[in-house]
Amino acid sequence: MIFTQHYLDCLSHASYLIGDETTGRAVVVDPRRDVEDYLGEAAQRGLRIERVIETHIHADFLSGHLELAAATGAPISFGEGADVEFPIEPLRDGQRISLGEVTLEILATPGHTPESICIVVYERADDEIPYGVLTGDTLFVGDVGRPDLYVAAGYSADALAATLYGSLHAKLLNLPDPTRVFPAHGAGSSCGKQLSNETSSTIGEQRRTNYALMTRDVDQFVAAVTEGQPVRPRYFAFAAHRNRERRPLLDANPVPLLDIGDVRERSQAGAVLLDSREPDDYACGHLRGAVNVGLRGRFAEWAGNVLSPERDIVLVGDDALACESKIRLARVGLDRVVGQLRDLAQVLAQRPELVEASARLTIEQLAELRGLEPRLQLVDVRGPQETARGTIPGAHCVPLPALTGSLGDLDPAEPVVVYCASGYRSMIAASALRASGFADVSDVIGGFAAWQGAGLPSSGGNAAESAGGTPQVGPRAAKAMVDDGALLLDVREPDEWCTEHAPTAILMPVGRVRDRQNELPRDRRIVVVCRSGGRSAAVATSLREAGFDAVNLAGGMCAWAAAGLPVVNRGGGSGLVVHQEDPLNCETSLQELVGGVVMPADHFYVRNHFATPVLDPERHELAVTGAVRRPLRLGLRDLNNLPAQSLIATLECAGNGRSQFDPPVAGERWRYGAASTAEWTGVPLAAILERAGLTAGAHDVVFRGADAGLVDGAVAPVRFERALSVADALASEALVAFAMNGEPLPLQHGRPVRLIVPGWYSVASVKWLTDIEVIDRPFDGFFQTRRYRFEWERDGAVVREPVRLQRVRALIAQPVDSASVPSGEFVVRGVAWSGAAPVEHVDVSIGGGPWQRARMIGEYRRHSWQWWELITRCDGRGVRTVRARATDGAGHTQPEKPEWNRLGYGGNAIQTISVVVE
Repeated sequence: MIFTQHYLDCLSHASYLIGDETTGRAVVVDPRRDVEDYLGEAAQRGLRIERVIETHIHADFLSGHLELAAATGAPISFGEGADVEFPIEPLRDGQRISLGEVTLEILATPGHTPESICIVVYERADDEIPYGVLTGDTLFVGDVGRPDLYVAAGYSADALAATLYGSLHAKLLNLPDPTRVFPAHGAGSSCGKQLSNETSSTIGEQRRTNYALMTRDVDQFVAAVTEGQPVRPRYFAFAAHRNRERRPLLDANPVPLLDIGDVRERSQAGAVLLDSREPDDYACGHLRGAVNVGLRGRFAEWAGNVLSPERDIVLVGDDALACESKIRLARVGLDRVVGQLRDLAQVLAQRPELVEASARLTIEQLAELRGLEPRLQLVDVRGPQETARGTIPGAHCVPLPALTGSLGDLDPAEPVVVYCASGYRSMIAASALRASGFADVSDVIGGFAAWQGAGLPSSGGNAAESAGGTPQVGPRAAKAMVDDGALLLDVREPDEWCTEHAPTAILMPVGRVRDRQNELPRDRRIVVVCRSGGRSAAVATSLREAGFDAVNLAGGMCAWAAAGLPVVNRGGGSGLVVHQEDPLNCETSLQELVGGVVMPADHFYVRNHFATPVLDPERHELAVTGAVRRPLRLGLRDLNNLPAQSLIATLECAGNGRSQFDPPVAGERWRYGAASTAEWTGVPLAAILERAGLTAGAHDVVFRGADAGLVDGAVAPVRFERALSVADALASEALVAFAMNGEPLPLQHGRPVRLIVPGWYSVASVKWLTDIEVIDRPFDGFFQTRRYRFEWERDGAVVREPVRLQRVRALIAQPVDSASVPSGEFVVRGVAWSGAAPVEHVDVSIGGGPWQRARMIGEYRRHSWQWWELITRCDGRGVRTVRARATDGAGHTQPEKPEWNRLGYGGNAIQTISVVVE
């Protein structure tokens, strides 16, 4: 059997090609509109596509059934009852389709839509256990299809939900537990409310963990799945209608280039101007009246929410983006792309009267503006599930899909400030408002995440209410219950728990609750919490059915933290010494080094310059642009599909040891623990640059993180950016990493993607990586030329050199400073490393005596510290010093004192501790 899942990240859409190797017969299920991938795979594998099957009439994208049928001559099939304008071969419940040995069985599963079907796949016709089941929008990983999309057609959401319950329990849940589940969508889709980022599962796993399958009561199921659904995107109704029509096929022709005069004429005739550059580029200068939807995000979905399918579209961003913009717009039915502005850069330079910049506010500027401008209209364009966890006080909550229909609620003559979670949607909204005639519109850089991260006031729900039969409590009511003796039960996964959790909470992941119910008290109230309240609501309902007094914390830990209630373990645990809470900066406690080479993530030192950005791993894309032949946009799934490597590398802050400088210097007062070692997994940077193709003039490679803030009196935030020369980038063994110690990157260590440059001070290892830009000149950014440079006075002149390779260093981990040791023989252990060359030896001096050569132990790794050990003795009693120094293969030995420099970098002086000999 040939079975391929084609996953389209930008729409969270999965389609499938299934074929029989022996007969060469194949079907495609739920294809997207641009069908070249299916045709190419079929040709490569020697398959004939004999049927195109749709699991239902889709609303969230324009399906490719017409395009694929036209290309192959294959018939189109839907479930019985599908009302469409073109010929189909309907599929009935229980019907079997043979491709040879490979056999498909149709299950009628109405509920999400009346005509929905699922397709059971057997590798061999007589197999008792299916290979898998294609569940369309009936069953997702972690959720089920929303039942409210047909309300406008006269259907009741409750009635469809009840039908969906029957389909799940009478059909899908009768399949064997090992049956694989392959849905049509993953996380980010608006076809459900809490889809997992996993794109496959099993029936058994979903039976145990999917909130919608936890109840055996149809009324509770209906209440659970009809409540809290995301706002229906504006384009859904149009796309569903087009999927029923005999519409024109996808136009794959290039977009015609238009001069600025033609663009203005089309605009005056009613065309909408669409700029698909990223928000920061758009904000710096764009054609007046253009709407911005950045191509890197969920471009087609958000364009469908703010653009009318009845209007022509003229693309006015970079012409290099025109082809991709057109295809992605067509995927949601926005076919009326009539042209692309020729040479945007020239227009911006030569026609300033047609150009405007966008006002973007920092959270500090917004805080000031709220106090000075009583007429301010503050608009939160996030969805209801997001705003339930907290908003900026005084904000009007208008979800972006509803914005164009709510313009009458806002005064176009008064100032408007728009914000979202991070700044992507808010720029879309702000540009749409400006295009609609609003004169004074700004958006907020970093959005609500930056506002909340800065500790600025936000509203949070505190009222208790009941929903779906299970009591819901706000965060302050939950805190009062816990203070009165209730148990706080956190049902998130361990990595979420480690990031932050409430004091006194106990961890019991949702998939383990049923098996561990006997550990829970029946004589105490249980307050159940997760991240946002979805998983915990299902668990609370299940516990109440089992006789427990359980309530759900509405809004989850997001609401708890937003209400200002205590949160622990935000990166600082028993193994870390916290220097600063906001932004978080903490170093490893040296006694925590005892053990192996690799350290647990929660004991790994943390260095932050600005507030921690919270990025959505499922929506995040890494852009590779500039002096390259093939610009790239790589989602987390793309990176995971590329050949990966793992390496164990020691990261060290350039300021490690700064507290030893005399006279003191400014900056964090690091002792010796701003260094840690982990195993990093990712894609080699050289492979990504090779994939992009460097041009002949490439000079530096710039890496940009999502973190930003004010520095040195700047009035606008500065992003954290660093660069490597092209030669260093290719030779450094650097990784674009997505995993740490075998797990996804923790938030404080760069989730979802960061750079790792082994052997270099960790300023080079940019966290929260969003952009890689290849430039044709030396990079002169703030953190390249004004920070992280050595500045020495030598012979009366200031000498400046860049911070690069880690300097040789040995650390004493055992005994710890001021420890007691027995008179006689004792052991001194520690680690040593150097970025320039392997450590050749470590020497130890006791009580000011001669240097003794330590033994290097453990496996040597080029970019990792290595353990060393010395068995020595100290007779008599009293206080003795213990000192350790390392020498590397390049001839570098640790100095007695750090070489003083203005910013306190590279302080690798010999470490000295004291012990009490007893």
